[in-house]
Amino acid sequence: MTLNSAVIVEKLEQIAKQSGLKQFNAHKSIYGTVYCSWWAIAEVDDDGEVYYEDKSMRIGDHEPNYAMRRVRGEAEYEFYVKSMASIEQSEWYDLLEFCQANIGFKLSHQQRAAIARFRAQQEREKQEALQREEARRAEKARHDELVKQTLLDIIERFGHDGFRQIMLEAEQFANVAQKKSKRNKRRNKFIGDFLSKNGLPNCSYHDLSMEYYAMTMHFV
Repeated sequence: MTLNSAVIVEKLEQIAKQSGLKQFNAHKSIYGTVYCSWWAIAEVDDDGEVYYEDKSMRIGDHEPNYAMRRVRGEAEYEFYVKSMASIEQSEWYDLLEFCQANIGFKLSHQQRAAIARFRAQQEREKQEALQREEARRAEKARHDELVKQTLLDIIERFGHDGFRQIMLEAEQFANVAQKKSKRNKRRNKFIGDFLSKNGLPNCSYHDLSMEYYAMTMHFV
């Protein structure tokens, strides 16, 4: 779900009315920036007389320029989103919580429940992403160790000169192809056949050459 600034204005005014904010007004500029103003309690005297002061908030996707600051004055509160033309649901809920904490919005039970469900879903997605990243790192570590051990086995059997000769022959086998993609396939086929013949795990030409460079600081 995404919202634009016109919808934001309407929703903010509805919630401000629901919250009992006095003289709340929201409007958008031609650039989509939303400006809000309201009366906030400044003081309550001994006789119970309530005194109010004007407060304002600016919601935008960019910093206000100097000229506009001079015309409109400084806003007590500023809130930023990625784009006023397409405000994401997470940004809308962030804004509601910001308004609840700073300007006195009173969210309904339904609104609070919706935010809680959304935050719970965000947390689940975050944890799932972390698990996927941990699995990816573990798989990469396993793969890197496999490549390293395969290279060490080749060098132990054939020596450094033998390994470089194998890689040279793979390059020569690949160079008969005109397209880069086909040359890559031929390199990997040559290396794959060599490794299979010698009972070693399959690794790509690129992985072996990069591991050799990491080990010796020399390109093959």
